[in-house]
Amino acid sequence: MAKGKKRFTAILLILLLAAIPVLAETQIPFLSEPEYYSNLEDGETEDFSGLEETEEPLSSEETEEPLETEYPHNVNETEDSDNTNEPDNAEEPSDTYEVEESLPLEEVEIYEPEEAYLQPAELDISAELSGLSASVWNGDVAEAFEDGSGSRHDPYRISEASHLALLAENVNNGISYNGRFFILTSDIDLNSLPWTPIGAFLENRQRSFQGNFDGSNHTISNLNVNVSYNNAGLFGCAAVASGRVAISNLNVVDANVTGNNYVGIIVGQGNVKNSTASGYVSGNNNVGGIVGNAHGITDCINHATVNGNENISGIVDI
Repeated sequence: MAKGKKRFTAILLILLLAAIPVLAETQIPFLSEPEYYSNLEDGETEDFSGLEETEEPLSSEETEEPLETEYPHNVNETEDSDNTNEPDNAEEPSDTYEVEESLPLEEVEIYEPEEAYLQPAELDISAELSGLSASVWNGDVAEAFEDGSGSRHDPYRISEASHLALLAENVNNGISYNGRFFILTSDIDLNSLPWTPIGAFLENRQRSFQGNFDGSNHTISNLNVNVSYNNAGLFGCAAVASGRVAISNLNVVDANVTGNNYVGIIVGQGNVKNSTASGYVSGNNNVGGIVGNAHGITDCINHATVNGNENISGIVDI
């Protein structure tokens, strides 16, 4: 009996071994693709014309391009690097970029301008202005100044020679502009035409300018004054309160001024600050290149030739 059981078991094993290749080629229902069952009778076909074809998105394994990693690429990694033998304690990629250290300051080329550009330029008042067009006077007098109300923050603006002539005319007609402010906004060429000083001695009366005139570092050229009375220059008499400056930041070049007493290229009597003059000035007493008789003078330069009988000076006669 025992021998019969052993023989039966051996035969069963042989049959199982022989059936394995057959089972491998046979499609097992739960391992194979599912069959689609239909309620259609034999000979009928299913109509899919009303259905839209949809295309399922490819998975990350099926895409041609690799997906972006969740952390930025390390800038120090190279394409040839193959970290196949990384140690077990290798650090995870950082969430920040590694930035190369900046060069030391001494290795960076720094532009340094030439020494000439670092020094303040010296004013050459005899040189011709380049790239700037001055307003040339033809003898006309404007009807109004360019703009401004005359206040400290909104001064009257003088941009043309005719505006300057208007200032001279009004002052000599008795308007002193006491406490009013003026600013020169362009260069002016008086064209060597006869000029009546701003604040002249007319009709046995001395007129005076009592405002503040800021030349704004502009230039008035070719001034021509030839009078026989006192207080001669671009301004004749500029009388302002003590401690105030009547004329400042003005350059008067190539001037020719002649008068009696108190004669100067910029002003006969008054105070001047940060201004220059060049040309020729002549008079009797109290003659100066900048001012004939100064009430106050600061930071001025004279390049003019001065001629007189008594009390003459390069900048001012006091």
